[in-house]
Amino acid sequence: MLFRILLVWMLFFVTANGAELLWPLPGHQTITGGFADVRPDHFHGGVDVSTGRQSIPVIAPEDGWIERIAVTPGGYGRVLYFRISDDRTAVFAHLDRFRPVLETMLRDSELAVGTYRVDFSFENSAPERCFKAGDTLAFTGCTGAGPAHFHYEIREGAVQTDPLAYYKRPDDESPIVTSVAWISLSSLTPWNPGRNLKLTKTGSGRWRTEAIRSREPVALLIRTHDPNPWMRPAVPTVIRLQVNGQTVFENRATRIDLLGPRDIYTRTVWPDRTRSRMGLRRLFEMIPKSGRADSLSHPAGWLSGLNNADVQIEVEDRAGNITRCEIAISAGAWPPSAETTNNEDFNCGAFTLSTKNDPTASWAVLEQASSDREIRIGPAHFAFGDRLRLSYSAQDFRGHYFYELTSKGGRKPLSVIKNSASNDPVCLILRSGTYGVGEDTEPPNLTLSVRKGIIRFRISDGLSGVDDGSIRCSVDGLTAIAEFEYEERGGDIWTPQPLSKGSHTVVMTAADRAGNERIWSNSIIIP
Repeated sequence: MLFRILLVWMLFFVTANGAELLWPLPGHQTITGGFADVRPDHFHGGVDVSTGRQSIPVIAPEDGWIERIAVTPGGYGRVLYFRISDDRTAVFAHLDRFRPVLETMLRDSELAVGTYRVDFSFENSAPERCFKAGDTLAFTGCTGAGPAHFHYEIREGAVQTDPLAYYKRPDDESPIVTSVAWISLSSLTPWNPGRNLKLTKTGSGRWRTEAIRSREPVALLIRTHDPNPWMRPAVPTVIRLQVNGQTVFENRATRIDLLGPRDIYTRTVWPDRTRSRMGLRRLFEMIPKSGRADSLSHPAGWLSGLNNADVQIEVEDRAGNITRCEIAISAGAWPPSAETTNNEDFNCGAFTLSTKNDPTASWAVLEQASSDREIRIGPAHFAFGDRLRLSYSAQDFRGHYFYELTSKGGRKPLSVIKNSASNDPVCLILRSGTYGVGEDTEPPNLTLSVRKGIIRFRISDGLSGVDDGSIRCSVDGLTAIAEFEYEERGGDIWTPQPLSKGSHTVVMTAADRAGNERIWSNSIIIP
């Protein structure tokens, strides 16, 4: 009887608003990646659940319908978007396969375009795409990025929200503040973590720091986390900065707008990223190096014109538990003659870096490196607020590719994206380093093998890397799908019908990122 009660509890939760919702992965609740964790180039938009293996059933958390199915060789891998109530969408990623009716839809779409990478949506809830709470929708896997695990999101339109906030668990433990730092206006840089203040605990969920005395405006940074009942530290829901009882800045991690700027390193400090998944969070908005925000008394979270003011940082978790930290601050006036500087694009030889009004870009330094096809972006340990576009002016880019120079002197190829404003090739960069344009005239190489009656392939390219969108395949004259995964540099070749024992002819086409294409026609024997 006790076992049955525990099993029901593992399957069934009550959301914060009282609506019934099932946990999509019964029996598996170990969180290995939290919502809004700092990842190298984004805030994590869901939670990762440990699986340790593949093919665990993923169930519908509520009645709903299939809204979208997609497959990418990296990132989410095989991903399912399931529309539930209140215009919310549950997202399940890194899947191995879908339930048969959905798998058929996927394979039909892949055969229609001839590629493993597909992305298709539905505008309505047709009966064959409607499912009840508890129905199996898919099975966990290890597609896309990372080892076997399950990624779970709940979105409201294009906004990612904390999925664990929809599940109510007993939680009376307040957030933990591990450090508070301050920075003066003249010492502001994107990489400056500020000067730490001594923290003194004054009661349950209450802290006080030493006072701040400055002749110029100051701003605060905080390192904090929620111990939370899911047995893994989490990013707090909201951090508020208050002056004399009035909120002057709010850092809210409960919503990540996919249509807005990522701004990951304007909100957090880049060099600190390796120390904590929670990040050192700014309680102010970044401003350009030579600019100032405006003449308000508290511009963009900056504290100015204060005389022993009562400043309070309020940290709140998803259960409503609050920790407060009090600071007495005296700060100088905001410079009345300060000027605002608008960022302009950087030009260095044939390279152009579009700053996209990123305030951190005013600290960047671009210079020619070892050749006119290579530039160095500094200073060291520097990151832009968001990924910026680096373009290269060239009449014909075929046979060339973008790369980033590694610490060991190697070249890491970068993807080329379309530039709507011109015909110049573009790549995205986020951090300081050396970037360049290299030559590649050799097409990729192909290796075929057989495992358990399935033909497997591996495509390698030593310079520019493989362009997964170029891969096409047929087996014995019929369209087949080459399931290319970047982390494997290959995968299985899927055919509509199982292949019989004996000899089969595999024809494959693939190109690298420099546009070098090769066509292979090989015979392979299935024993």
